[in-house]
Amino acid sequence: MDGEDGDMDGADVGMAAARDNAVKLQELNEMKCRLEEMEEEAAAFRDTQANVTKEMQGSVLLNYQTLLPKKAGWQKG
Repeated sequence: MDGEDGDMDGADVGMAAARDNAVKLQELNEMKCRLEEMEEEAAAFRDTQANVTKEMQGSVLLNYQTLLPKKAGWQKG
């Protein structure tokens, strides 16, 4: 009987390990999905930052072309 109990314990341990591995695999897949979502969000933020930078540069250029000559008393022709 002791031999049989030892086999059952080994089978239980094997099943528990299989469940643990399945849970870990599920968690890994969830982390991969979340990482992909974060990478997409980061790309969207980079695009937004590039657009804001581009608009700000255009705004600064516009200010230099229009406001500074007026402050200096220059007239554009």
